[in-house]
Amino acid sequence: MKKNFLLIAIFFSATLAKAQFVKGDVGASIFIGAGKIKLTNGETENLSASFYGASWYPRYIVSPNISVGVPLTLGISGSFNSRTGATGSFGLDLPIAVDYNFGYGASGEDEDSDAGFGGFAGGGFSITKSASSEQNPLFGTETTSASSYGPMAHAGVRFPIQGGTKTIRLMLSAKLGLDKLKYNFFGGTLLYRL
Repeated sequence: MKKNFLLIAIFFSATLAKAQFVKGDVGASIFIGAGKIKLTNGETENLSASFYGASWYPRYIVSPNISVGVPLTLGISGSFNSRTGATGSFGLDLPIAVDYNFGYGASGEDEDSDAGFGGFAGGGFSITKSASSEQNPLFGTETTSASSYGPMAHAGVRFPIQGGTKTIRLMLSAKLGLDKLKYNFFGGTLLYRL
């Protein structure tokens, strides 16, 4: 077992040593989750969670068509009103994904053409957390949270703007929850290469 782990670590180290690092894709995402819980009386209750946040997608181009990345999303929001109370929410999506890239943008930042478009499809593993709290002077505090982990898949398109000096990426993602509440999350992301 230790030998296998060592061989895998050496392989990934050698592969990433030759890889090109792309760090400039930033944007925004929205995630919607649905889960189920079995109550003590035998009935099933449907659960839901959602959040939006800022996204960053650093990735390594390990070959002309393969990349490994972490499309991270973090969202924090809140409000306060002396009459109605306060609300706050937090969301985090932390996946690791391997993508197959084609067309425009497949090989990273150094593109010579502003024509056409490209795309990608891939999958990996993701951890998603969401929590919200609402404090009302009349009804007290209500807190909800969702935590999920499991396999994820995503796909999207890339196309050039501003004469090929910038790139836009549109991505849709889905994650199957393996946790007790079976939270499945679906997301949409818009990224802009700085």
